Amino acid sequence: MYELPRAVRRARLDALIDAFALEPLLDRPVRQLSLGERMRCEVAASLLHAPRVLFLDEPTIGLDVTAKATIRELLQHRAEVDGTTLLLTSHDTGDIEEVCDRVIIIHRGRILLDTAIEELKRRYRRTRQVTIVDDAPLDVVIRDLYEAADDPDHEMREVLT
Repeated sequence: MYELPRAVRRARLDALIDAFALEPLLDRPVRQLSLGERMRCEVAASLLHAPRVLFLDEPTIGLDVTAKATIRELLQHRAEVDGTTLLLTSHDTGDIEEVCDRVIIIHRGRILLDTAIEELKRRYRRTRQVTIVDDAPLDVVIRDLYEAADDPDHEMREVLT
């Protein structure tokens, strides 16, 4: 599989089974697995060959809070251990904040912003200091960016320039 030597493949498989807690699932039919269990299996399978880049489209959609946290933590850990670059598309700002270092916001086919998440938060807080007590959730920042993209007089317009 993917030109991995048998010993390397077996070692990676064992490590992923352990990391993703898949041992109890190995003999169960897929139709009997919960959505979270299936997602853990799919992510583990996608990491088996240690890809340099892994594309993930809404990897936690439909999962409960615990399953989301598990998937996020496992993705982050495996990316660090294997040096895998994760390209994540998601509407779940929690996924983005927990897994990614950088964010590209696209609206109507146009890149509105390409920056580090911390920079996005820093710029947003500076602009809205009067109304924000704590870190603004990323979904609020994104909502305001969308509004600013459509309204040339929007107070967030300066963030886009």
